[in-house]
Amino acid sequence: MWCADVQDRGGKTKGTAVPCAAAELIEKLRKDSAKWAPAEYAAKELAAKDAAGVAYQTSAACWFLIAMALYPSPQRKAQAELDAVLAGRLPTFEDIPSLPYIQALLLESMRWAPVTPTGVHHRLLDGEDDEYGGYVIPSGAVIIPNIWAMLHDPATYPEPETFKPERFFRDGGLNCKVMDPLLAAFGFGRRICPGRYLAIDTLTLLIASLLSVYNVESTLPEPARPKATTGLISYPERVPVRLKPRSTAAVEAVRLGLPQNV
Repeated sequence: MWCADVQDRGGKTKGTAVPCAAAELIEKLRKDSAKWAPAEYAAKELAAKDAAGVAYQTSAACWFLIAMALYPSPQRKAQAELDAVLAGRLPTFEDIPSLPYIQALLLESMRWAPVTPTGVHHRLLDGEDDEYGGYVIPSGAVIIPNIWAMLHDPATYPEPETFKPERFFRDGGLNCKVMDPLLAAFGFGRRICPGRYLAIDTLTLLIASLLSVYNVESTLPEPARPKATTGLISYPERVPVRLKPRSTAAVEAVRLGLPQNV
């Protein structure tokens, strides 16, 4: 999904983007621009630009479903919290502060399977060396942050391969003594993702909504974590799960698209 300038051997940009889904959508739209009124064109161009953001959330949602299929205990704890707080209705953004275990579930999901394991690569400005931890980084160097290693460091997160939301949950609330994985999951410094707050709230609401209505089950006789694809955004190669409605009222809630007793 990521687009970058193609460079010549001298390192100068040529103004040509590496092929990616977002670029292809925008290019096709521009070729057909005569078909659309200005307002329609602007709306379609915005949708094409938003494609990369949707890809991020799709990856996060797929990994979350796999985690729920592999680790049913956190799923049951989350549903118990939802049932107690929501009392039969579907969640809204306003409910998020009252759902600390759901928030812990989101944090662990982003830590356990970061969407961008190597982050977005950055290049130091020409003529400006940098230093980090006693190491000199020469100007022009490309920095590849190993987000996967940061979020799977056993010194920070014991048993890093185990999906365990309890590491972020303590005494009925979030455990602030554990490093927040979102500090790494969305980038760093001045280049940190500006849309991270919207993404966090949207993903938290998605988790709460799914678990309010469905039980997530594995479709494999022996559940195992699937392999991940390569690239800037990492997807599971397969998502072997089934969504089973928790009740007949849940089926009706999905059919109507309105808050109903579940």
